[in-house]
Amino acid sequence: MNVRQHPFSDLQCTDTLNLFTIPSGQPFLGTLARDLLQRYAPDPSGLSDVTIYLPTRRAVRGLMDAFLAVCPPDNKSVLLPLIRTLGDLDEEAVPPAQMLALADGLPKPLSTITRRLSLAQFVMKAAQNGQVARAGWDMALASADELAGLLDSFYAEDIAFEALQDLVPAQHAVHWDKTLSFLKVVTQIWPEYLEKQDAADPAAYRRDLIETFRCAIDPVEGGQPPKHPIIIAGSTGSMPAVARLMRTVAGLPDGFVILPGLDLETDDQAWQQIEDPHPQAGLKHLLDHHFGNVARSEVRLWPGCDAAPTDRQKLLSLVLRPAEATADWLVQLDKFTSGASLAKALEGVSLVEADTSYAEAKAVAMAMRETLTHPDRSALLVTPDRELARRVSLILERWNIAVDDSAGVPFANTPCGNFLRLVIVWLTDPSHPVSLLSVLKHPLCRAGFSAPDWPGLVSELDFRLRGLRPGVGFEGLRARCAGGPEWDALDTAEDEPQEGQRTTQPVSVQAQALLDRLEEIAGLVQQEDQSVEAFLTAHLQAAGQLAATEDEDGRQRLWSGTDGETGAAFMRSLYENTDLMPDLDLEQYADAFPAMIAGAPVRGKGRGHPRLQILGPLEARLQHADLVILGGLNEGTWPDEARTDSFLSRPMREAIGLPSPERRIGLAAHDFAQGAGSPSVLLTRAKQKGRAPTKPSRWLVRLKNILTATDTLNSVDRSAQYRAWDKALDAKGAARLCSSPRPCPPADSRPTVLPVTKIEKLLRDPYHIYALYILGLKKLESFDLDPDRAVRGRFYHSLFARFAGDYPETTPDHPESILENYAQDLFAKANVSEEVQVYWRARMQESFIWFAGFHADTLKRGKPIVIEGKGTYSFTDAGRDYTLTARADRIDQYGEGAFIYDYKTGRIPSEKQDAKFSPQLQLTGLILQNGGFAEAPADRIAGYAFLKVLGGNNDKTEVVDDQARENILMAEEKLRDLLSHYSDPSTPYRSQPRPFYRDDYGDYDHLARRPEWSAEGDEGGDE
Repeated sequence: MNVRQHPFSDLQCTDTLNLFTIPSGQPFLGTLARDLLQRYAPDPSGLSDVTIYLPTRRAVRGLMDAFLAVCPPDNKSVLLPLIRTLGDLDEEAVPPAQMLALADGLPKPLSTITRRLSLAQFVMKAAQNGQVARAGWDMALASADELAGLLDSFYAEDIAFEALQDLVPAQHAVHWDKTLSFLKVVTQIWPEYLEKQDAADPAAYRRDLIETFRCAIDPVEGGQPPKHPIIIAGSTGSMPAVARLMRTVAGLPDGFVILPGLDLETDDQAWQQIEDPHPQAGLKHLLDHHFGNVARSEVRLWPGCDAAPTDRQKLLSLVLRPAEATADWLVQLDKFTSGASLAKALEGVSLVEADTSYAEAKAVAMAMRETLTHPDRSALLVTPDRELARRVSLILERWNIAVDDSAGVPFANTPCGNFLRLVIVWLTDPSHPVSLLSVLKHPLCRAGFSAPDWPGLVSELDFRLRGLRPGVGFEGLRARCAGGPEWDALDTAEDEPQEGQRTTQPVSVQAQALLDRLEEIAGLVQQEDQSVEAFLTAHLQAAGQLAATEDEDGRQRLWSGTDGETGAAFMRSLYENTDLMPDLDLEQYADAFPAMIAGAPVRGKGRGHPRLQILGPLEARLQHADLVILGGLNEGTWPDEARTDSFLSRPMREAIGLPSPERRIGLAAHDFAQGAGSPSVLLTRAKQKGRAPTKPSRWLVRLKNILTATDTLNSVDRSAQYRAWDKALDAKGAARLCSSPRPCPPADSRPTVLPVTKIEKLLRDPYHIYALYILGLKKLESFDLDPDRAVRGRFYHSLFARFAGDYPETTPDHPESILENYAQDLFAKANVSEEVQVYWRARMQESFIWFAGFHADTLKRGKPIVIEGKGTYSFTDAGRDYTLTARADRIDQYGEGAFIYDYKTGRIPSEKQDAKFSPQLQLTGLILQNGGFAEAPADRIAGYAFLKVLGGNNDKTEVVDDQARENILMAEEKLRDLLSHYSDPSTPYRSQPRPFYRDDYGDYDHLARRPEWSAEGDEGGDE
């Protein structure tokens, strides 16, 4: 084929490089595909001789789709060109076959996980040598990730490790000296390690492979140029090896380089002032340093592109003008408005500034949903904000629309990864109720039981394991599940049968079998093991057995699906590298496991909607859609902050030739410019993220400044419109105000047996009595209750009751020591942890000294006759029989009558509260006066007192003699009035009706929907 017949003869130049660009705003891949089809229209088979290199795998798939889209429908068949991933940006891409054929002389690369674990080993050794702070394996893995990023930078930028030796520590802060020492050790050990393994670093292998390929096709290097056309398209040449390859290809007769979105409109003065944060900085650096200062005028438009720049391109060029060249910004703005139509430039541009991150996600989701109402239209969300991407995906599900997020989901957050994390936490402490039930309630867990039986078994254990933590091991779990009246030495349930939520019946046979099965699975892990391989094996075996059902193997359930397949491959790679991990005990392995599986993404397999996509800025660089949404346009998100790495300061990076952190901002700006040039674009940001206000992206600020100056901002701002859509979307009509509940059950269902402690509840919160005694609803305790809150009172009651029972007439020598022995015995029976014991002991001695003195003083006046005793008093009022019950902490018999004591570890009622809303001791006195305590005859009341057993001065509220007897009479009168009032079937049981005597929170506030009606002011009044 002669030159005139060559399909690219019109593009070949002998005096300049074959360097082209496709401007932003024009479909990059579609333009390229259309032109190539036209060139090879006479001989379509010749198109298969062309090789095209693109920066990412998604771009490769996009170009294939573009060929299908522009291919004439009458074409019977078309042989596509060879489309390959260059691999300069996509680390997971497999190098092209043309490059792999040249790799025989190169050492094989380490896998990513092998490199990570090897680097973590070096970090651990450095910690042992004192070069860095000592850290566990999980922290070493995190440091290895940081170190891998630094090594990638060295290899990608062709910087030798020896450059670190030229840094002068005296020129930097003192703390950098230790860092440099660590880096020098590592950079010496790493090459030695690679040489010993006869392996290459993955980043170095990628670089060397590209360089080898370049030399093979470069005639200057003695290579043989390809016999067929070769095109590198869409790459910015951010990696020097790729940039050199691009320069070589552009100099070949049949080689062509197509740059993405080179700005040919910016004036030369502004072009020369471009710095790293500018969107054109990367392309300028490429032209200046790798293409021999080639002038922009020598870069041609790829055929098929519009020759004249669009008004949108001109506007973006002005918006993104270098900061150093903005002195004449107003002049440039006047020049733009006189030579272009601002209205035309803004055609298809919309802006949404949402109030919150969630509102932004809803606006994006609504825009994508609205796109689907138009046949054949597509939408593309481009954002580096993965939280925004996940939220949009979830919101779209309300319309049953699935969309794939290109970043995928971290394996650790998938059902399989989450299950593995829960399992290893449980294996470290199998009897912990929270970790145990977290595993049992996971959808993957069945432990060999059938699906219909499983929910009932889990619910049964859930009910039994609430309250204080069971004893140690499976013996403690079985003791808790066996039932019985004394299964807990410090039972937190009240004594009245209506209140008790625990049962004395043992769990079902199936639940006992489940405990046996769990013990067998937990036994797979041997605590004395120190091998990661042994722990990993036992861990995965346990997970597999826990995932098994009655008729399905657990491994099939665990490792099925996209997340299971990813997890299986990742676990296999961990197995292959266990020799690189240090010896760990079980807890260290459990702590490190989340870090070990970090970084493994799980991506969907194309199950999303075909016309919707969510991509990161890099993947979206060459993509096109009818609507392009640029989301998360806030400083710190897009662009990200100009962070330095953990090892080298900014001056150090500059000294050894590493690019500045602002280079990444420039690349992000280029991606923004590419997307903003689309014919239809929506720009979004959130004014608030979490509870913190945000700062809009610098590019958005510039655009708004121009629009404000030209009074055109309102023409593109759609914030109010999307806010109205959002409000209308969730509108449910006029809200019906919720009133406080007023249940009025029939008289015969109202309780007639009440403990004295519930009379206070009937006064303060009648709804509590209704829910507990009439509906029969009992509050479930939390798991692993804090003993300090749950049983501290019962603890001191038990000690003082035992002491008073053992020494009812005399006070022994050293009473504090006796109480200490009692406490130690109770600690063991109740399985109180060492931490709680230490905390309690700090105040126990003070309380023991007080009680010893109190007991001695009471014995001078009399002796105890009731110790933790139960009493009842039955009476009739208005034709109904009632029974009042009480449990007295202590009643002493004095010469002047009986005295009632009640121990309090918390606050004690004041005299006013005692008189009006805390009638506990007055009613206990009423029972005592009527002979309700078997241990004590009916007797005259000498007084009663609340005693504070913890506290510096051990406060008390004491009422004696006539005043005590008068209070008891008043309490009886009020009790009869109260019971008579609630015996009326028209009297409602209201929820906390008295504002001044309301509990801060009640057990049944949620059932009563208290926050709803109390927010509207329907608080009721005193009844």
